[in-house]
This record gives sequence, C-alpha cells and structure tokens, in this order.
Amino acid sequence: MHEDHHHDSPPRWALASLFALGAMAIAIAYFAPVLKVEKKAAEALHGQIEAAVGLRFEDRRAGRVAVLEHETGQVIALLKPGAFGFLRTVMRGLARERRLRGLDRNAPFKVTRTTRNQLHVNDPLTGKSIYLNAFSLSNAKTFELLLDAALKARDGRKLARSEKN
Repeated sequence: MHEDHHHDSPPRWALASLFALGAMAIAIAYFAPVLKVEKKAAEALHGQIEAAVGLRFEDRRAGRVAVLEHETGQVIALLKPGAFGFLRTVMRGLARERRLRGLDRNAPFKVTRTTRNQLHVNDPLTGKSIYLNAFSLSNAKTFELLLDAALKARDGRKLARSEKN
C-alpha cells in the first residue's frame, strides 16, 4: 500500500497571510517616523522633557575643558585634566563623530532631563543620542550637575535683563 503524499505549494491563504504581514511591517516602518510612534514610545519609557540646555565644550590651556551654556556663553564649569573621565569620554565620542562628518565643532550639544529623571545627551547635528542613566547614576549625575548649572546661568541672565528694564 502506497500512500500518495502530495508536497505541493502551501495553501494560498498562508501565502496571502505572509504577504499581508510583510506589507504591514514595511508600512509600519515607513510611517512610524511620520506618526511620531518612536517619540511616543520614548516618552512612555522615559517621560517627557522637563529641562533641556545647550552646552558647548572648549579646550583650554593645560588640558582643561570649559563647559559653556550656549544661550549666555557663560562658563559654567572648568574641568581639570584627569577629572570627569566619563563626561570627557562621552563628549569626545560625540565630537569625533562630528569631525568625521565635517560638521560644526562649535555647535552646542543638548542635555535633557525628563519627568522620570532620565538624562540624555544629544547631538542635534548627527542625531546621536546617549541615554546617560544606563552608565550608572553617578556618571549621569555629572551631566545633571552641568544641566542645573546651565539652567541657573540662563535664569540669572533673564533676571539681570528684567532688572535693567
């Protein structure tokens, strides 16, 4: 007795389902940025932006690095050589990416804190973003101190301007 097994192609409904699933995946990938799905997902995970500042980093003599609040140009920190290794490493990596792409090295980087106390540093020119809390709270705290100092510098300037008027 010989059973004749037919090994034909899969049923049409299975092929149609696979095609529909593939088309849906492509459509979602294409329209997600337009619909801001990624932004909504990030906000759900990290919270909405509570504070954001632009920071510039300038090399100074003897290996020092000046951190400036972008709007005011005020120096908010002067980093001594050999100190703040994590901050220097992160910023060196972002600056290297700009240099490789031939982008403006003096443009500010953006440091943000969300309503869930998540800290990020972003490079608006390259689109690179680093989630700082992933590298320990003490490392993220370094950036948070700079963010707070920049906010104070900005608020101090606004106060000084309003007192002149």
